[in-house]
This record gives sequence, structure tokens and C-alpha cells, in this order.
Amino acid sequence: MIQQFLDVKLGEEIAQQEEKSNEENVRIIKELDKEIPHDLNEDFSYKRPYGFVLEGKAYKDIDTWRRLYTVFCKHLYNRDPKLFSSLIHHENFISRRGNKTFSNSPDDFANVAIPITKDIYADGNLSANSIRNNMKKLMEVFEIPIDQLVIYLREDRNAEK
Repeated sequence: MIQQFLDVKLGEEIAQQEEKSNEENVRIIKELDKEIPHDLNEDFSYKRPYGFVLEGKAYKDIDTWRRLYTVFCKHLYNRDPKLFSSLIHHENFISRRGNKTFSNSPDDFANVAIPITKDIYADGNLSANSIRNNMKKLMEVFEIPIDQLVIYLREDRNAEK
């Protein structure tokens, strides 16, 4: 009765409304964020991918940078298998310490080896920005203009903006 007189809502009703409001807000933010194009000149710390478009081909439902990198590399392999296979010995993909970015053996990588083909693996123990840097180098080798790649991000509510 007091609730009706003072137009006060029960805690449960407020919680339900807030939950609906938060869910709706998260959905809208996610949809908006997926529509904003990003490129390889950005810092991807604390951000998560949703998908990308490379040379007019769209890929979506990508939830990690490792998955994006895998799909990106497979796209390049399908574009030019011979060139991609040569990356194993390409000087731009071997560090000063001799660590490889690509190899024929998964054992060449300390933690995570990403299978690109049945006999080519990529180092999967990389940060988002390291993946970005590798993608830039790959686009140079494959002579793909930087504007031919657009990345879409999902909203990360825990992100530092």
C-alpha cells in the first residue's frame, strides 16, 4: 500500500527492470561496436574481435585474436599457397634470436602452435598487438593494401577506454 501511495517499487521489480535495461544496453552497444570499422594502425589492447573483411571477403563470429589470426593466415594461404609456404624461411618472420613466426613443426613453438595447414604452423602465443604487427607484415609480403582489411570489434565491458 505504501508502495502505491509513494510510487515506490519493490527491490525485485527494480532489479528486474535494471536487468532488462542492462541486457538491452549490452545488446545495443555490441551491435553498434560491430558496425565501427577498425584498421591495423590501432592499439588492440583490452579489445576483442568480432570479425573482419579482407579483400572483400567477410568473416564473423570470431571471438579471439588467435582465431582471427588463424582465419587471416588461412585466407592468405588459400590466396597463394606457395608464397605462404615460403614464410617459414622469410627473414621478416624470424626474430633476431632465431624464433620463428611460422614453422613446419608445432614443436618449434614453446606454448601454442596454430595449425594453418597440415604442415604449416604459426606461433599462437601472441598478444593482440603482436598479431596486429604480424598481420601488417603479412599484408606487405602479399602486397595487399592496408585498406583491404577492416576489423570489427565486440564491446568488452571490462575494457579500459
